Amino acid sequence: YLGIVFGGLTAISDAIKGSKYQPDAEMARVIENDQFTKVGERNLRATYPELESASDFNQHCYSGAERESSVLGCYSSDRIYVYDIDNAELDGIKETVLAHELLHAVWNRMSYKEQKALYADLESTYKAHSNEMSEHMTQYSQDEYYDELHSIIGSQLSESDMTDALQKHYAKYFTSQDLIANYYNSYNAKFKALEQKAEELSAQIEQHKAEIEALTNQYNATYEALVADVEDFNARANRPNGFYSRAQFDAERNQLIARQESLDRMYDQLTTLIDTTNSLVEQYNNNAIQIGDLYDSVNSRVEKPSSMIEE
Repeated sequence: YLGIVFGGLTAISDAIKGSKYQPDAEMARVIENDQFTKVGERNLRATYPELESASDFNQHCYSGAERESSVLGCYSSDRIYVYDIDNAELDGIKETVLAHELLHAVWNRMSYKEQKALYADLESTYKAHSNEMSEHMTQYSQDEYYDELHSIIGSQLSESDMTDALQKHYAKYFTSQDLIANYYNSYNAKFKALEQKAEELSAQIEQHKAEIEALTNQYNATYEALVADVEDFNARANRPNGFYSRAQFDAERNQLIARQESLDRMYDQLTTLIDTTNSLVEQYNNNAIQIGDLYDSVNSRVEKPSSMIEE
């Protein structure tokens, strides 16, 4: 009974606080896109969510423990702050971040009993998707673990990826769980595509480098053997009786010419392979620049995570 009374008082308090909230045009657009339920929007408006420039955002969201990855939003003192990312390639990212931070506010409004009732479902869902989430989750302490897991699952997974209990839980705040997941998948696909391309190019470059090394060694050995045989041929040609007959001279000379022509073809093959590898390196570096630009656009501290490959 007390829990019901407390929950009702919180809802009334949120409604009063939220009634005074007036989002700017961009935040209003993001809120509308997320299509919150009435309960979700009531909780959201009570946190006075703001889209902030880098300097203001950093003051609000980087004052505590540093994260290895860039922070896109934070929930602090019952306020939501979202970094105002300006990158048309990442449509949906602000919607995802706002949904994620709302769920922190939701978690904060839940009783310990309500939170604990979701632990098993959150854990089983996480295990089924740990490949996608484990790197992110390792950054959080035990005290933060379920709070963060609740937000990341609710802002990144579709309804079909959840247990029945989680589907019912998140449906209290989002009219369409799949819509929220689609925002995440849309912008995250850009990162995944570029990172996959980087892996593929890197593998091709390494393979080509090995081929270049092997072909270079073969070329050098063939060249040295040919030079030695040409010198021997020339020395014998300058001596009386260096050859048994003109036919022998012509046969050996033709063999040396054929070997030289084969060596020239090997050189051309090596040159083509080097040019192709340099082209792959250029593609890799251009791809790295694109990745860096994407990460820069979501990092209010602008720290590029990528490096170049030297040609």
